Amino acid sequence: MNRPRALRRVGGGLGVLALLAVVSLPKDVIAADVDCPTASEQGQKLRDQGKLIRAREMFLLCSKPTCPSVVRKDCAKWLPELEESVPTVVFSAQDGSGTDLSAVAVTLDGARVATVLDGKPVPIDPGPHTVIYETQGVPPLTQNVIVRAGEKNRIVKATLGAAPIKPDPKQDPKQDPKQDPKPDPKPQKSGVPVMTYVLGGVGVIGIGSFAFFGITGKSDLDDLRKSSCVPNCPPAKLDDTKTKLLIADISLGVGVLALGGAAIIFLTSGGDNKSANTGINVTPLPGGGAASLSGSF
Repeated sequence: MNRPRALRRVGGGLGVLALLAVVSLPKDVIAADVDCPTASEQGQKLRDQGKLIRAREMFLLCSKPTCPSVVRKDCAKWLPELEESVPTVVFSAQDGSGTDLSAVAVTLDGARVATVLDGKPVPIDPGPHTVIYETQGVPPLTQNVIVRAGEKNRIVKATLGAAPIKPDPKQDPKQDPKQDPKPDPKPQKSGVPVMTYVLGGVGVIGIGSFAFFGITGKSDLDDLRKSSCVPNCPPAKLDDTKTKLLIADISLGVGVLALGGAAIIFLTSGGDNKSANTGINVTPLPGGGAASLSGSF
């Protein structure tokens, strides 16, 4: 059906006016087809949750020239601030001898982030992460790391495989390494012999006993002489005085012998802590006593 020419002219004029209206619309209105406000809102939430990598994607989206100017301005301001907080790590691996490895696959929190190690930084969210290193010939290695916001180019290193065993230069190559070496002989203890302390103590006691009984016996004898009963003094007093003087003499002999024996043992033992078969013999005699030192050194 043919339309009238006038009607066709009106229809063509309306199409031109519609096209001109679309061309003359502001860019902000055209960009309304892109969900920029939602990207801005989601980016802020992800940033506050510490998910900086996803937040950066949202801010990149809402900072495009096609987004409304108000939204684009805010996202363009937040984006560089977020970039400063996004940490980066550099994954590194070595074998047991300390040689760098490149053919290593890295899995971060269950997602493969690298198939080879090239020394380049990898953006990562702050917080705890689980890293798994895999290479041919050795078991996988799992590593737990905590990455802090703002850290840049932190080196996360792993050692894959055990270090080679180096031969001991001091070990005899002819000796079987599985054979236990002969135990070292027990070191001889050194020090002052025990008998030195024993005889020294006996000597000190003997000298003290000599001083006590000698002084008291001499005092009793002087008292008897002053009483003018000598030589007809009571037998009990005379016996008591003689006993004290006898004990004093014996104590002196024992003390001198004990101290002398202690000195001999100390000087002849060479400082070795060994027991000497030593003894002191005291023999009462009429009117006194005798003491002797015997032993092997």
